[in-house]
Amino acid sequence: MADVTVVEFDTAGAAADERLVREYLLDARDRLLATDACEHCGFLRYGHDPSRPGGQVRLHLRGETELLVAAERDRWDELVEDGLARSWEEVDPDDDTETFGTRGDALVEELQFLATAMARPLYEEYDDLTALAPVDSYPESGPVPAGWWTLLHFLSNHRALSASEEIDVSLQMMRNRLLSLGARDPTQAIREIEQLQDDLDELRAEIDATRE
Repeated sequence: MADVTVVEFDTAGAAADERLVREYLLDARDRLLATDACEHCGFLRYGHDPSRPGGQVRLHLRGETELLVAAERDRWDELVEDGLARSWEEVDPDDDTETFGTRGDALVEELQFLATAMARPLYEEYDDLTALAPVDSYPESGPVPAGWWTLLHFLSNHRALSASEEIDVSLQMMRNRLLSLGARDPTQAIREIEQLQDDLDELRAEIDATRE
């Protein structure tokens, strides 16, 4: 069975996270995956989290991890020397079996690797879309917004999700983020919920109007 390890790179913030991805991690992922020792390689960014004092990128490796770490550790030291990272540390992967269950935790690990592969084009051939607004990139353009949510909708289309299933996905994403926000800022989480309730009331009125 392949080993799994995580390497944490601490950075100065969200912009530094992106620079680390572009100037090191994209090429490193290709280099590592080209070896027999690497089964999977992915990374996640955390510098956009306002609860963090700085930035962080976590590199996830599956395979012969001792060989992979030995092959890259000199480069990681150079990243610190060159200012691309403040520090690096190898840590154990998170154990989320109590949260997701054994099978769910294994699935989450697979999805983290998949997310990196899916995000790769955003740093290259679709680089102009990295600044996509979450909801509405061109608010003056038309009555229906177009933004990051549109991409998630198209991905749902590729999984042939029904409207009800896509709503369930969106609700679970909101629940996850609201609980996370509530753990560090309950007041802000309540405000977000109240705004959602107002938005849903307006949406209900809009739909009711089409039935008249």
